[in-house]
Amino acid sequence: MERVEIFRQLIETDKNARSLFDDAVKHKESLDEDLKNLTEQLRTEEYETANDYLKKVEAEAVRQSDEKIEDLNRMLDASLEAVRLRFEQSRDAWSDQIFRAVVHQEAESEA
Repeated sequence: MERVEIFRQLIETDKNARSLFDDAVKHKESLDEDLKNLTEQLRTEEYETANDYLKKVEAEAVRQSDEKIEDLNRMLDASLEAVRLRFEQSRDAWSDQIFRAVVHQEAESEA
């Protein structure tokens, strides 16, 4: 084989090697980009899943709080109604007691 032919083959081999290297670099860059995109997609999906879960937990907490508030309001209403009824039933008697106490106090102070 002549030297010129050997140099041609070396140059051709070098070109092929550079081409293969460039292809490998491009493939690696493509894989890096795919990995970056996949990682971002997984992050987004996990965030959305966690966010959905938190919304459900929050909604349940609000529902339970609303139920407890409604229970407390019913108990308060019942207590207020009981006080109102007691007042209605005892109003005249209490008025009489207060009146008698005042009259009795005045009578004692005049004496």
